[in-house]
Amino acid sequence: MVRSKKGATALMEGKRMAKTLRDMAYQYERGQYSFSHFLGLAERSDMYRELQEWETLPWEFFGGMEDCERVVLRIGSEDSLGYDMPYPIALVKIAPKNAKFADELGHRDFLGSILSLGLERDSIGDIFVEDNIGYVFCLDTVAAYLVENLERVRHTAVNCKILDEVPALKSTEPEEKTVQAASYRIDLVLAKVYNLSRGNASELFPEKKIFVDGRLCEDPGRELKPGELVSVRGFGRFRIREELGLSRKGKHNLAVEVTPR
Repeated sequence: MVRSKKGATALMEGKRMAKTLRDMAYQYERGQYSFSHFLGLAERSDMYRELQEWETLPWEFFGGMEDCERVVLRIGSEDSLGYDMPYPIALVKIAPKNAKFADELGHRDFLGSILSLGLERDSIGDIFVEDNIGYVFCLDTVAAYLVENLERVRHTAVNCKILDEVPALKSTEPEEKTVQAASYRIDLVLAKVYNLSRGNASELFPEKKIFVDGRLCEDPGRELKPGELVSVRGFGRFRIREELGLSRKGKHNLAVEVTPR
């Protein structure tokens, strides 16, 4: 049987997640917490699948704040180990030294400059940009290195600082919109949220671009439930907050919270 390149890559990634989880489980069995690196959506989906084989493991995902796409897996809990241990996540603020003469900076600019320092992508979590300032979640083992060595983003000189608390970021606040859909099918709701044709929305599923609560979704007919977080690569995230009633034609009026990419 000839396996496609994408299929082989997915298989290798699944095996890597399985090994990572075995190593973490072994550390937990020795009475210690264990933490993964930052996991992207596809990696988290693979890890969800592997965790089904370890029913007795206490686990939780967290990325530094609620609803982060990139997250760290923690194995262990206060109930099971008798003590608590925080996630090894730090938040670094990256601000232009002179805002007046700064370039217009975006997510790619901050990420590219950070990775140019030689840091691995899996040491970096979500990046939020607000008022031309970058807020970067990263592993605490690389935070000091990042602060000491990042001097420019594009052509803009920057100052970096590790924050003790996560500020209230406007860029993380979802926008609310109302959409009308014939049912709660994910392809129908997705098409309405992003103003796509149903056909274009359906094409995103075999391309593995749709995740529901961190799990890969390849079924365009899946019925969504209010509160489930849908991540769409290239578009952003949304969740149905509540139904506002039926239209005269029997369609569902849905209040949806949308977070842009």
